[in-house]
Amino acid sequence: AEYMGLEWISNRFIKPIFILYEQIDMNTAFGRMMLRNLSHQGIELDGVSYCNSIITQEQRFLTTGWFICKSMTILDAYRTCFTQNEVKRIERLEPLDEREPFEQILKHYCICVAGKDDIVWFN
Repeated sequence: AEYMGLEWISNRFIKPIFILYEQIDMNTAFGRMMLRNLSHQGIELDGVSYCNSIITQEQRFLTTGWFICKSMTILDAYRTCFTQNEVKRIERLEPLDEREPFEQILKHYCICVAGKDDIVWFN
């Protein structure tokens, strides 16, 4: 029942594609701090149990009729999907005092692309 929406989409459409941007590793110290900060703002994440890791995110799809699911952290996407010039341009927009908090945040979000076709979107 917890994945009913994903299963419904998977069964309803012939070749669906689903792109998910969501938190991961919410059971780490940094993740728990993120949850506390959200809670202090009155925001509760109902699906936080799905956010344990990239593997649990992918399993959400693979157990509900999706044939393929590829994922990466936003930090990995930042490091591999942008050229050095693009990264420099982005980092000039908002200079970083410290890189570690920025990378911590990027490590705690992922993008998942799931589908019912054999297309591979990224490695």
